Amino acid sequence: GGFSAEVENSPNGEEGVYFTTGGFASVVIRDENGNRARNFDPAIEVSIELDNQGTDHENNEVNAGDEVPIWSFNDEDGTWSFEGDAPISDGGNGNLEVTFDADHLSWWNIDWFGSRCFRGTRINLEGSSSQLRGKLMRADNGRFLGWASSRAIRGGSNFIQFLNAPQNVAGVLELYDMNNTNVATVDIPDMCSTSPINVELEAPNELTVTFRGKGICANNDEIEVRPSFPAYYRPLNGGRWVFAGSVLNGEIDVTLPGAGEYLIGAFFENSWYQFDLDLTSAQSGDVFEEIIELPNDVCNDL
Repeated sequence: GGFSAEVENSPNGEEGVYFTTGGFASVVIRDENGNRARNFDPAIEVSIELDNQGTDHENNEVNAGDEVPIWSFNDEDGTWSFEGDAPISDGGNGNLEVTFDADHLSWWNIDWFGSRCFRGTRINLEGSSSQLRGKLMRADNGRFLGWASSRAIRGGSNFIQFLNAPQNVAGVLELYDMNNTNVATVDIPDMCSTSPINVELEAPNELTVTFRGKGICANNDEIEVRPSFPAYYRPLNGGRWVFAGSVLNGEIDVTLPGAGEYLIGAFFENSWYQFDLDLTSAQSGDVFEEIIELPNDVCNDL
């Protein structure tokens, strides 16, 4: 796998890189009172096992005799500091091994590194405004890089765009709907290209409806709450929760994949609310209203 990181003392001077991880170790020592040690002298020797089928950030096969960068984590500012290169040797069980000296207690990572771009290639999803999830992988070795959800901007296209993508690397994007069905697979020649990729999707029988909700208090009929908060939905018979958008003053327009039965849910005042909605006969433009009785402790604070 890999991840984006802020770094110090990078050999090439970068402050932000993309790591391809070979191994990880956490070195922590505490005294009898639970106090954590930070440094020690002399340094201790740390060995980390590597997969003998592993590859570096350029997908080159890793072999004994190669060197790999060693990084330690600064938990005060969240950065990784370059500690030097360490040699790779044959391990005792058929795998490879990296051994290095550690003079302070930290997370230690074996990471090849490459440059990254803040905004990766934009993938325009044409023909559907339903929210999709994208699973991004490297094209050369299938390594998983991350998930991202599509965004539909009013008056614009539905799209997915990853942040902090590795530069000069081709990718593969698998698109999944809210039922976790793979609806398309997209080849990305360069994950940092500034030229967008347009993907034509088969248009589902989408349904755009309006939800209006208000909260009332049983102990005070003069209180009526029309709040603003993020909302979610999913099919009644299962599937994942999907971000529907933000409710503003108790109202939201939601584009659903089609007619059916749904659950609508939201967090409000640290409580989760959800209700069933039968949209099997609904048509675009329909308006649905829901009245929710708020808990007494919430009402007492209003």
